[in-house]
Amino acid sequence: MKPPVRIGVIGTGRWAVQHHIPALLANPRARLVALADANPTRLAQARDRFGVERVFDGSEGLCASGLVDGVVVAVPNASHYGVARRSLDAGMHVLVEKPMTLDPAQAWDLVTRARTAGLHLVVGYPFHFSPPVHQARAVVATGALGRLHLTSGLFSSPRAHLYRRPSSNGVATLTEPEPGTYSDPALSGGGQGQTEATHALANLLHVTGLEVERVSAHMRRLDFPVDVIDVVTLEFTNGGLGSLASIGTVGGRHPLQREFRYYGDDGVLLQDLTTGVVRGHAGDGRRFDFGPIGPEELYPTHAPSACLIDLMTGGRDNPAPAELGARVVACLAAAYESTRRDGQPVAVAAKP
Repeated sequence: MKPPVRIGVIGTGRWAVQHHIPALLANPRARLVALADANPTRLAQARDRFGVERVFDGSEGLCASGLVDGVVVAVPNASHYGVARRSLDAGMHVLVEKPMTLDPAQAWDLVTRARTAGLHLVVGYPFHFSPPVHQARAVVATGALGRLHLTSGLFSSPRAHLYRRPSSNGVATLTEPEPGTYSDPALSGGGQGQTEATHALANLLHVTGLEVERVSAHMRRLDFPVDVIDVVTLEFTNGGLGSLASIGTVGGRHPLQREFRYYGDDGVLLQDLTTGVVRGHAGDGRRFDFGPIGPEELYPTHAPSACLIDLMTGGRDNPAPAELGARVVACLAAAYESTRRDGQPVAVAAKP
């Protein structure tokens, strides 16, 4: 039996502390040996809470230490590229949180660096490891729907509290994001688009395999410092069209809606990420009926880090590959640019 692979976590924010670190500690094929964070208070809290001996005040020290074989990058969005690039250049396999980067050229650069070095690069999209995504992708891959002409997505979420700028600059606890992580465009790159619509776009592109040629978008901030309502029209290279609407102010008594519909020459498919239901029919009479499933399967937060460990120990399946992450970044960048142009169509940056 192979010894556990050595893993470091760069960024001890809310998501890393609540999900990545516990998942790594529970994985018998991994050994969490180091943490890094520029915030000394959070770093010390995480060290003491999880019993990790080696800590660094930034990614530079961890990457140069020779202590780890792979890293989880869970820093603010604007820092993803620099930290992931440094990690890859140090010869480490990487799981980078979504969005992969904020700039398409940087995203494709990471793809190239990982491929050239023979390293694994996973993007943190938990939905891609859930049964309704596998089921919908499998149906489309069989050709049962025929040529896809229309896709439609609706993705709501309770994220308004993250998009509010905090009233003070106090130090956040391990269970809360640091001030500005989601609400400061300089750190996040945007609101609902970068935090939630990125999931929806990744799901749509992963399930269908379609390439986006142009997008048109409108976004609204309401009284927030970043976008909380996004509506995006997609033009695919196969001539089909798509729509995606996402809102971050839904929660409390209101049930979430995360539905996708796919319309082809020969069939129709519904994919519901809130229940795990996948239902539809094909022109030859076949019917598809999967789900519902339990909440732990719907959004397996442990799965991205488990995927990194699988790949490092000989596995081959990566439902959240870097190429997909880069395509999502390119679509989002075009959507934000379209918004700045009052909804005019913007070409999606092609793979170099």
